[in-house]
Order: sequence, then structure tokens, then C-alpha cells
Amino acid sequence: MADATIMIVDDNVEIQKAVGLLLAKADYHVIQASDGSEAIALLDESPAGLVSTILVDLQMPNVNGVEVIRHLKAHHPTVPFIVMTANPDFLLTEILAKDGVCDYLIKPVSKEKLLESVRVAVRLHRLRK
Repeated sequence: MADATIMIVDDNVEIQKAVGLLLAKADYHVIQASDGSEAIALLDESPAGLVSTILVDLQMPNVNGVEVIRHLKAHHPTVPFIVMTANPDFLLTEILAKDGVCDYLIKPVSKEKLLESVRVAVRLHRLRK
């Protein structure tokens, strides 16, 4: 899957590093953003189709995960989202499913589950192109 780029949006640097390393070892290209505003700026300045999947935390300073998903979905409609959160909100899960979230993972998430979720999302992105 070396041709797939995954964006990680999380304000926790340790999670960014751990997830980024795991994905890099699985042959994904990785882009990281430390908050929602950085993620929006990175993708809005990037060529269309650069990112195959976005992993996003919900609770972040400045621009939260829900705002990131809604903004980026409007501008990058084929990109699937995977939410990773330590504070699950199951009502929000249903709402986010309508906004293009293909998986909702509760931290800490196993390596196997994370990699499988990313594989599914990348396949979905390829089908949507």
C-alpha cells in the first residue's frame, strides 16, 4: 500500500508518533497535523487526491475533530475518515457516520484493529475515486 497516504490529526504528539510509526512500517506514507486548523491548511494547500484516509481525534484545541471532518468532507468528498478518540460519544458516532466516518475507534486501539481499519478505508477511497 505504499501508494496510500494517511493523515493523522491528533494533538497528542505521542499518539501521532506511535500511529505514524505503525503506519510507516506497514508501508503507508504519513502526514501529521497537531490540530484541526493545521490539518485543514495542509489539505487545502495540497493537490486533490493526495490523502487516501484521515485518522482524526475529536477533542483538540482550536478546531475540533467534528469541524475538521465537516470542512474536509466538503472539499475532499472521496476521502474516508477514521475517528480515534479516548472519550467516546455514541450519539455523535451516529451523526458522524452521515458525515463520512467509516470507523470509530476508542483509544487505546490495538495495532491489528487500527491497521485493518486503515486497509478498509484505503480500499473505500480507491473505489470512490
